[in-house]
Amino acid sequence: MCGIIGYVSNENIVKKLINGLENLEYRGYDSSGIALLNNSLEIYKDQGKIENLKKLIPNNIFSTIGIGHTRWATTGIPSKENAHPHLSNNGLFALVHNGIIENYQEIKNKYLKKINLKSSTDTEIVCNLIEVLFNGNVIDTLLKVKKIIKGSFAFNLLYLKEKRIYFMKNKTPLVIGKNNNEYALASDALAFENINQVYFLQDNDLGYIEQNNAYIYQKKEIKFKKINYLKSNFKNNFSFYMEKEIYEQITLIDQLINNYFENDKIKFSQKIKTLIDNASKIYLVACGSSYYSSLLGKYYFEDILKKEVEVVLASEALYHFPLIKNNNLFIFVSQSGETLDVLNVIKLCKNKHIPIIGITNSFNSSITHLCKNILYIYAGSEKAVASTKAFLGQSLLFYILCNYNKNLKKDFLALKKEIKRILLNKKEIESFSLTLKDYKDVFYLGRNIDYYIALEASLKLKEISYIHAEAFSSGELKHGTLALIDSNSAVIGLISQKNLSSIVRTNLQEAEVRGGKIFTIAKKNLSKNDTFIFNNLNKYLSCYGELIIVQLIAFYTALHKGYDVDKPRNLAKSVTVE
Repeated sequence: MCGIIGYVSNENIVKKLINGLENLEYRGYDSSGIALLNNSLEIYKDQGKIENLKKLIPNNIFSTIGIGHTRWATTGIPSKENAHPHLSNNGLFALVHNGIIENYQEIKNKYLKKINLKSSTDTEIVCNLIEVLFNGNVIDTLLKVKKIIKGSFAFNLLYLKEKRIYFMKNKTPLVIGKNNNEYALASDALAFENINQVYFLQDNDLGYIEQNNAYIYQKKEIKFKKINYLKSNFKNNFSFYMEKEIYEQITLIDQLINNYFENDKIKFSQKIKTLIDNASKIYLVACGSSYYSSLLGKYYFEDILKKEVEVVLASEALYHFPLIKNNNLFIFVSQSGETLDVLNVIKLCKNKHIPIIGITNSFNSSITHLCKNILYIYAGSEKAVASTKAFLGQSLLFYILCNYNKNLKKDFLALKKEIKRILLNKKEIESFSLTLKDYKDVFYLGRNIDYYIALEASLKLKEISYIHAEAFSSGELKHGTLALIDSNSAVIGLISQKNLSSIVRTNLQEAEVRGGKIFTIAKKNLSKNDTFIFNNLNKYLSCYGELIIVQLIAFYTALHKGYDVDKPRNLAKSVTVE
């Protein structure tokens, strides 16, 4: 889940490397570093966020060739020694790497017994393997290395005696960018500066870039495509990206209306509609927040279209593939479009000739190249690790898919209005977070559609505030979890469905008599004593009122605990390792 970048230019690229790393920091921020090719390979790196690295780099430093890395630690603890780039033993090569080399210990024992390694990373082992096998030709050497290493990787490699950046890729994303006077490589095209032509490398590609050329081994032609990104990489008047992205859910509604409504009625690709109509069973495949939005998708497909649906964790599907029959349809969901587990299952489905649809927020990502039938959520760039607007966009897109040609524009505008109202009254939520931050355990409870929001709520809270949080269908509390409830427990009930209000409140009372402190987030006119109340929307959209509230609860709780809301410990935005 690291981010890598490289530039070859006729002008100074140091600032571009740093800016690119800052745009890639969502992929990991345990450490960062750059390597510059001048008379020697100059390495600057440090533990922690890129701000630490910037302090080490001299103001007048100059180089036209360099590579960079921002790390999410896998092999080797977060430390300066384990930070990339890694230099080979004799100083001939510098390497940055995104991925995991599964057999690095075997390589170390077989090829590097006499090498004095300075880190505990798999990347330094590969860097020294390249040097040990080097025969004077880097491409030949990389071909040998590729036969030896096992795992996922995207490499950017500097060789001291050549003004090139070599690359090699398998399973992990890597893209070439170019303009008139430079070529670049990065994990994500969003890292590029002033580049509008890209080529997305395929698995097993290797080659190099130089100032006026790109070469891929055994490929006669590289067909670049023009890109036009809508970037929203600035916080504007917000202190954190997460706060900004919560507010951007208002404009997300507008984007969905603009792209999926025609004359106030829902419209989308006829081919996608036919795939859904003809499917005897639909599998929704995702991870993390996308998995929870898929649970909402299952509810919509089953309740509205009466389609049989199964939601599958991508990380499990590869090793226990679902039993499939004729006319099954797989829909894959990934905010970044680069979630490795999801991509691996897509490839498996393509090999089995199973119809697939992709849902993503990224216009130029691996999922868009693997899926011919693609749907975008149009949420704009999401920088905070904790997903907010992407989750809402995915969930609403599932609702759209179940309502072709229906006039629902008023319902979407009503949701937009309710989001605005909640955000205008956020002070009460912020005050509540001052109470919640001191609890040891937080349990979110709901039934039916509210349970799926509860799952997302608990994930948001735990990932940025580090409070132990869990979600349960409220009826399941008595099947073991009540044993955990005491005076240090906050129990939050989510109630958007009138017909389930009484039973959920009964379940909350069961927790209250065991010492738990009870709070409720409920639809209007259910009870005057609810902690937070949101307005009525249609039966399928009311739950998003509580969604905005729990997002704000997580944000303010983490903020008042003094944590970096955008970059929680141990996590990264894009999961590109298994």
